[in-house]
Amino acid sequence: MRTVFFVDDEPLIAQGLSSIMEWERYGLCPLGHAGDGIQALERLGEQGADLVVTDIMMPRMNGLELIEALKKRYPRTRYIVLSGYEEFEYVKVGIRLGIENYILKPINIEELEATVRRTVEVWEREEASHIRQEEDRRLLRSHVLARWAEGTIERSELIQRAELLGIPTDCGAYRVDVLRLLGGETQPGAEQISKPGAQGNPGLSKGRTPQHGGEIEGGCAAPPGAQAAATVEGDAVSNEAGSAELSKERIDPARLAEICEALLSAAEPGAAVLCFADADDDLVCIRCMRTAESPCAASSGAVQPEEPLAEAARELGRLAGAAVWLAGGGETPDIVGVRACFAQAKGQFRRLLPAGEQALWVTGPDTQPGPMPASSHIWEEALLGSRAEAAGLLPRREPMNAAVRLMVEAVREAGGLAEPDYAELYAPLQRISTLEQLRQHVRDTIRRAAAGSLPEAAAAESAAHSTHVAFLLEQIRDHYAEELSLKTLSQRLNLHPNYLGQLFQQETDSNFSDALNRRRIERATSLLLHTDRRTAEIGTEVGYLDNSYFYRQFKKYTGLSPTEMRQMYGD
Repeated sequence: MRTVFFVDDEPLIAQGLSSIMEWERYGLCPLGHAGDGIQALERLGEQGADLVVTDIMMPRMNGLELIEALKKRYPRTRYIVLSGYEEFEYVKVGIRLGIENYILKPINIEELEATVRRTVEVWEREEASHIRQEEDRRLLRSHVLARWAEGTIERSELIQRAELLGIPTDCGAYRVDVLRLLGGETQPGAEQISKPGAQGNPGLSKGRTPQHGGEIEGGCAAPPGAQAAATVEGDAVSNEAGSAELSKERIDPARLAEICEALLSAAEPGAAVLCFADADDDLVCIRCMRTAESPCAASSGAVQPEEPLAEAARELGRLAGAAVWLAGGGETPDIVGVRACFAQAKGQFRRLLPAGEQALWVTGPDTQPGPMPASSHIWEEALLGSRAEAAGLLPRREPMNAAVRLMVEAVREAGGLAEPDYAELYAPLQRISTLEQLRQHVRDTIRRAAAGSLPEAAAAESAAHSTHVAFLLEQIRDHYAEELSLKTLSQRLNLHPNYLGQLFQQETDSNFSDALNRRRIERATSLLLHTDRRTAEIGTEVGYLDNSYFYRQFKKYTGLSPTEMRQMYGD
């Protein structure tokens, strides 16, 4: 709550101003009063006040002199001037000093309230503007960092933007690591670490009962200097929260990136730390070091368990109620090399699949998977069986292929449409990071296929959303092959495209472009598996006029090229 201070040489007025109106109604708390300017300066001391209501004619120091003195100490304080008579010279000086109003005595309560109300409105507009500016700067910074990591920004532009945003580009070394939250995989008290190159038996035995969710152990205990930045609202993290997965969904990845940056900045004061959430909601950490000496870096490019980043990863995992996969991308002496380090770190998510109940997985570019089952039949049994018993890093390709075979077979055996919609089969695969998540997805898909609930998924999805978002989902579902965009669709709804995009994001947890691409790839997958039409024709039919772009998008969403998909799973 803001504060208000009163100054008047008439004691009854100085004391009575605090009760003359309901200041709390306007978000103001009376701080005290003084009898003249000198006394006011003494009593305000180092704290100041947000609003000062002062008389003009006072002994020792009048009101206008007080305002001039206070402005040097508290430039953001606002003032309302009182006077027993109207004097034009005083009014002119008051205007020059930027007072809110010049009110004659006896005080008109309605005029005073109107002045306070206008002052509060000005404060609110200033705060909103400041928040927008900070948000715009934060978004610009994240956008520049993402382009830097992806290598889509020229060196000259990066240096120019970096200078504006306070991003160091003249350091001796840049260390890149990526953190991925694995959902509700962590178990209470689990503090094991999978070290780079760890060889583990996948332990794909049956007979264990899966444990999902689990309560969060506590709030984020940030190190000194990071507690303020690492505080998360009560609705995001609660000891009484039911599901760890639900808590994870409530925490914005951008907010987690801010917390991670604060933790690392406090732990490594000698390095500039830059954290942001990328398009996959992974947390990318770029540590800019003045010298080329890496902080406890392993030869593989993975961090060591005792490094501050590993501890920050543990803390974020506790905060989100999730296991964390920390993929090291290595170190580079030049800003251009950040792209390769980022690609190395992200590549580990595409190559490996953790199996087990560890709270923290740490890998590097040369991390090798553990022993694999000898046949696809064993993989299928593992996916249909119970949770993996031992911890290990598996190759991603084999279990994913087995999962697709099982799901496609289940959908075909269930009958239904000649060309079934494989949306619920393929769409989640790129978001799945652990064997347990894959196993659960396969079992859920088989169960839903047997119950005949997959074909109605699109209609049920639309019914669960507001009218505007349901319209967008309908357009994506039925007109995916056309040239759709938020700009054109927003004109039909008479809404601003930015607002419509935010609404879609809030209700679907996906942006419009991503949802459209997923629908196109789902339809393309169905055509590939159930027709013998050429790949280029299929790409054009689902809305991709550029064949190379179609290939890239297909690979992005399925993990396979169109040719590989047809060869492996086609009729």
